[in-house]
Amino acid sequence: MIKYESYLKIADDDSFIDMPFSRQALYFHILSRVDDIGVLNNVHSIIRGINADESDLTTLIDKKLIFLGEDGLYRIK
Repeated sequence: MIKYESYLKIADDDSFIDMPFSRQALYFHILSRVDDIGVLNNVHSIIRGINADESDLTTLIDKKLIFLGEDGLYRIK
């Protein structure tokens, strides 16, 4: 199970706060939908649902907040 304190540590980090709101929002929408082990398979539906952009996802991956596994599933840090 992913701990709530881990989310706060990330959300309080200056590099996270400096990101555009759309990227922060995408991260939290993804967090709210991951399973108990931090895995998600519908990231692109979330992107469309909140009018985010693929570049928002790319930034989250580049910052290593989200990982794309070889199996095509996204995982939370």
